[in-house]
Amino acid sequence: MKNDFKKARRNLVLLYLLIVGCIIGIFSALIVYQAQDSFSDPAVPTGANTRLSATDAQSIAQNLRPGKEIEETEYEIEDGALYFTTAFDDDDEIKVDLLSGNVLTPEPEGSWRETLTDDFDEQVIWIALIIFALSTLFSVYTANKTLAPILRNMETHKQFIAGAAHELRNPLAALHARIESVLRSPTDELKEDVLTDLLLETQHLIGISEGLLALENGEHRKRHIRPLVVRDTIEQVTGRLSHLAANTGITIETRATMDTLEIDEEDLETIVYNLLHNAIKFTGSGGAILITWESNTLTVKDSGIGITPEDIPHIFNRFHKGDASRGSAGSGLGLSLVSDLAEHYKASIETSSQVGNGTIIRIIF
Repeated sequence: MKNDFKKARRNLVLLYLLIVGCIIGIFSALIVYQAQDSFSDPAVPTGANTRLSATDAQSIAQNLRPGKEIEETEYEIEDGALYFTTAFDDDDEIKVDLLSGNVLTPEPEGSWRETLTDDFDEQVIWIALIIFALSTLFSVYTANKTLAPILRNMETHKQFIAGAAHELRNPLAALHARIESVLRSPTDELKEDVLTDLLLETQHLIGISEGLLALENGEHRKRHIRPLVVRDTIEQVTGRLSHLAANTGITIETRATMDTLEIDEEDLETIVYNLLHNAIKFTGSGGAILITWESNTLTVKDSGIGITPEDIPHIFNRFHKGDASRGSAGSGLGLSLVSDLAEHYKASIETSSQVGNGTIIRIIF
């Protein structure tokens, strides 16, 4: 996957460079063509009332620069004037007006006109190379910025796979150890505690698998949004988890209005279930949990072990389970599901907790 990303980035940079190169090439060609057309020596117009010939212009130039060798004499037009330019071998030149015979003041050496006309093609090439070099840097920057979200998704996917593998490894290792111990002593009867351990680990694996599937399906499945009475869903979920709370002596109280919420039924059940299940896991024997729904706010308050200030910003991250006291309870996927669904419905989450005094989680729709 990493190699594919590098290949995609390289191809994107090459595509940008190809586009920029074509644009530079076309404009450079147009500039050179226009410049050559402007600086080319026009032919003497037919019927021009000229008084001097090219030979006359050379004679005047030779008299003004005795001892210098003439290289060429060209006919030119500048600012509507007609003249012959006689160039010598040392780059000196004399301009003579064709009509008056007057010697024009030559352009000072190093003037903008002389600089522009000398080696014009080479100058255009250098400018094009500089622009292309800057375009290369810009293309690399643009390609990296364009692919940055993909790179972040790749890193998230990599972390997700690593976390899933880690979560699955622990219960599988426990199952393997218990089964191996039974096989080593085939004559011994299976004790109730062994079967209980195997059942718990199996349930743990099923919970992780369901969580992973929910994370995947939550991004792709079709949702059916309709007004739902949140109170009905709270009572339904509370009934499903009542046995789990009863086993540890936890009481669950609900206070919900009849207000409706525009939401998918499965999503609402997932939110309520995971919030309540998480509260049960971290509430000790004899504790209490309160679920309320009013003013478009779902609140779950427990009297559990609480969360440290350092862990609060991370409890909704996938596979995060906080400190050691919370590390053995669950896969860390439940609150991640809640966070993903809250983000989908543009709801905000508020969390307050105190170690040893419970936790309050509010979802404001």
